[in-house]
Amino acid sequence: MSSLLSIPREIRDNIIELSLSCVRKPHSSIAEAESTRSTKKNSHRPFFSSWSFGLKHVLFEPPSYTSSSLALLLVNHQLSSETVATLSRLSNNAQLPPYELDVMFVRELELWPTWLSVPVIAKHLDRVNVTFRALGLHTGAKRQWNPGDGSPPQILWCFYYLMEHVLRQGPLPHTSSSADRGVSIKTLHLDFVGPDGETCATDTRYYIPSTVAWKGKEVRPEFLAYYLWHNISMLAKMDYHTAEYGEILYERVGEVRFSVNGVEVQPPIDFGESLARLHYEGPANTFGHVWPREKRVPAFEEWKRGAWRKRVERGLPVVGGEGGEAGSRELEYEDASGH
Repeated sequence: MSSLLSIPREIRDNIIELSLSCVRKPHSSIAEAESTRSTKKNSHRPFFSSWSFGLKHVLFEPPSYTSSSLALLLVNHQLSSETVATLSRLSNNAQLPPYELDVMFVRELELWPTWLSVPVIAKHLDRVNVTFRALGLHTGAKRQWNPGDGSPPQILWCFYYLMEHVLRQGPLPHTSSSADRGVSIKTLHLDFVGPDGETCATDTRYYIPSTVAWKGKEVRPEFLAYYLWHNISMLAKMDYHTAEYGEILYERVGEVRFSVNGVEVQPPIDFGESLARLHYEGPANTFGHVWPREKRVPAFEEWKRGAWRKRVERGLPVVGGEGGEAGSRELEYEDASGH
């Protein structure tokens, strides 16, 4: 019987490629996944912007899924060098398998993310596919869906923290490390799925899960798709309230795409194009977290130039020259509400 190292290199390269594209099956139920969750609540760390509700209601695997390439890199020098060469070739040809993340939205209260495929631990990712599945019902008052006094609904911080965690630490488990790895993603694809591909013809964008519109069923995938598209679009405005939280998206994400059961349902959000069109002139309209007021517009302009440079350094699409000043300004906002 031939050993792996004795077969022709071309066949071995194909085997390495197949290993890199390996995808685990997602957990089929809450009960199956529960034993894999970390019960330790996350504590706030200085470089995370998410509010505490998000950190406390996103439960990771302990530890997270290891890279598909790790075992090959550790076998011996020959397989390690051949794996590195395969990764380089696939990356240069934009053929590296996508990163796959399954997220269970459990009882309308927690997110349980599970990495299904991690080709290699890297800082710059071409494509990350995220599948959201709503499982279980919340039996309480569902206050997590209600906005606060000038603040968004608490449940939004779960989605924001998960996104922020991936962009700061990549497909790694929650740790006490204070290091921000500076991860970037060219294409972030969010797919919201229902049981057996079930869809709803009714326009669910205005449904609130705490109302009778849910009729005792899990949150509709159409609703979640619109809900996140709408709120990420609000972050993209970089206005008085959202600038502090939208910065990381402009600096580290190429575009975000939205689909329901694999079918695109909302226009993609292209942060390269959006950055070129962002423009503010008054201190009441942007960077509300900066004081005194007269420093807000200069801080916005300095941030915009810096965001453009960071996108270039990370290989993300940009529009126009430095600062993205070329092009139209169709995205000018006259007031903090975006009108």
